Parts: sequence; structure tokens; C-alpha cells
Amino acid sequence: MKKILCVALIALASVPALGQSNTVTEYTASNGVTYRIDDNIPLGRGSGPTGKFAHVTVGGWAVSTNADANMIGAAYAGTNVKLKRINVYTNKRRGFTKTTFIVGGGNITNYNLDIEAAIAVCEVTPCKAPENAADSATKTPAPASSPADELAKYKQLLDSGAITQEEYDAQKKKILGL
Repeated sequence: MKKILCVALIALASVPALGQSNTVTEYTASNGVTYRIDDNIPLGRGSGPTGKFAHVTVGGWAVSTNADANMIGAAYAGTNVKLKRINVYTNKRRGFTKTTFIVGGGNITNYNLDIEAAIAVCEVTPCKAPENAADSATKTPAPASSPADELAKYKQLLDSGAITQEEYDAQKKKILGL
């Protein structure tokens, strides 16, 4: 009976939490860039504590149970990582798709890059869709967002699976001054 239970638990643990996974050779992101295997991806600045990268994390054999320890350090700002694999996770039941890149940083460790979340907080550059240079000269600056707008943005990232509940709660406290 114990063997059957162990086998069942192992089988359940091996099912991807996000649903079906597919590997693709290219992906066009929300910033307008089409990423392909072997491309170099420029990193911007880390959005996590002390400038660490919240959406570029240690993967593979080096992963830790401590989420903060998995974030790559601020020293990676302004460097490139090499795209090794593109994974697209689809969960039809929950109605979302998430794309994760496996990237290398010039050492033996692979990193997981949540591309859309990284673009949203400028951990990857460019971090927004390119604008026409002529149009940008005539545009007025965007008004500052309200706390409600900021909360809605982070709620959307939480609902899409781009950030964790803990990250959302921390941002909510920061925005509301709690």
C-alpha cells in the first residue's frame, strides 16, 4: 500500500502545475521584440530587493528553497543573457498562458526568465513596445498613476501568475503606505 501511495505522489508531483508545456523556437513579446534561440537578451535593472532581479531566477540544479536566494544579483544589470529554450505553459482551465525563457549568463548555471513580467518592470530591455521617434516628440508625458492604478497593475500580474501572492502583498503595503 505504501508503494502505491508513493508512486501516486510521485506521479502527481511530476504533472506541471501550470498545465500543458510546449517548447517553441521563437516568441514575440509585449515589447515588440521577437526572441529566438541563441539570441542575447539585454538585462535592464533588477526590480527586487536591493536591485536583485525578481523575474530572472536561478534554475536547474542550483535552485534554492529560499526565493530571495534564487534572484540573480544587481551586478547583472546592463549585461546580456543567452536564450537557450522557450517554454510556453498553457492552462485552459484557468485561462492563461505563461512564457518562460531558460537563459545562460556565461557560467554553468541556467536561469529562468519570466519574460513578460521582466518586461513589465524593465528587468529586460527594451521594456516597452518601441515607439515611432517622430510620434514620441509630440506626445505629452503620461500622467502619474494613482495608487488604485498601481494596485490594479500588480493584481493583473498576480492573476496572470507573473508574481506571487507575497510579492503582491508587499507591493500593496508599499503603495498604501502600510
